[in-house]
Amino acid sequence: MTSLDIVFSPAAERELKKLPTDRQRDVFRALRKLGDSSESLEIEKIKGHPSFFRIKAGKDMRVIYHNLTQGRIVVLVIRDRKEAYRGLNDLHNKLEATLHRIEAEAKSALGIR
Repeated sequence: MTSLDIVFSPAAERELKKLPTDRQRDVFRALRKLGDSSESLEIEKIKGHPSFFRIKAGKDMRVIYHNLTQGRIVVLVIRDRKEAYRGLNDLHNKLEATLHRIEAEAKSALGIR
């Protein structure tokens, strides 16, 4: 089993909190499978956005993410499959905002201004 560090964008956190408990479980189960290299999972590149990927979570949920490093991903979108691909033009902005947040948190933890 591989350890996978998962960072959620602020938008993905809000989307996750709005989901019913059973769908949240599906999302976490899919992310756990993503970290476990022995599990097979349908991973697809997002058309028009080659550095972003999606996995299915349950029957009707989609998780869109970006591989930051070998063992770290940033989850950007968690939505129902019918809504998941709308508004993907701002994926790069969501990723950039999340990276700035990660940097700010790291600086704060180290006591750097």
